Amino acid sequence: MPTGGALTIQARNARLADTPTHHPGDAVLLEISGTSSRISNQAQQQLFAALANPSMAADAPGISLNYCRRTIQLHGGPLQFADTVGQGITLRITLPRA
Repeated sequence: MPTGGALTIQARNARLADTPTHHPGDAVLLEISGTSSRISNQAQQQLFAALANPSMAADAPGISLNYCRRTIQLHGGPLQFADTVGQGITLRITLPRA
């Protein structure tokens, strides 16, 4: 966060709802939040985009999020992103309990 801000990491118990991508049940929610500047709308649209050419990774900060989201989904949970004016950016990772 080059312009300053706070980074917060929290974990807590949660409950997954029944959706087409995962089954309901007990889960763990991991929230990673930062209060620095917002991400542009253009960058937000590409956060989870897969790149056809891995050599483009240096110019595409979202490539890691694409792989993270796919891995989390394979384990039965969602990865969510929120950029809220006045609050900052939050990634929410929810994984079912083993």
